[in-house]
Amino acid sequence: MDAEAEGVAGLALLAMHADGVLAPQEDEALRARLLQHPFFSHTGEEGLGRVLAKVEARALALGPERFFAECLAAVRPALRLTAYRIAAEIALADGHVVPEEVEYLAALRKGLSLSREDAAAVHKALARRG
Repeated sequence: MDAEAEGVAGLALLAMHADGVLAPQEDEALRARLLQHPFFSHTGEEGLGRVLAKVEARALALGPERFFAECLAAVRPALRLTAYRIAAEIALADGHVVPEEVEYLAALRKGLSLSREDAAAVHKALARRG
């Protein structure tokens, strides 16, 4: 597994933890969405579990701010919108958007150097999906 894949997984994991509540829907969305991505589609559920355990251990070792910065740095420009889309889908999976999730997604958008328009398009697409 390369650093970029772990960076995408880390940003998704941080999205799941953004509100301090680990809703089952968010965990399901995290696993389902990551398994759809080419980085993880070959790993299967067990392999993804190992990746997430590694990423979570790294987050605990570094602390949230340093881990966030490391994950951002690992994601190349061509995958930034995808990383944002995955994180937004996970943060919104439980159907409740709380201020902490809004703050995380705003920080993620800025950290990934995405425009407000790109982020708004992601949110609009997710809202259409229900």
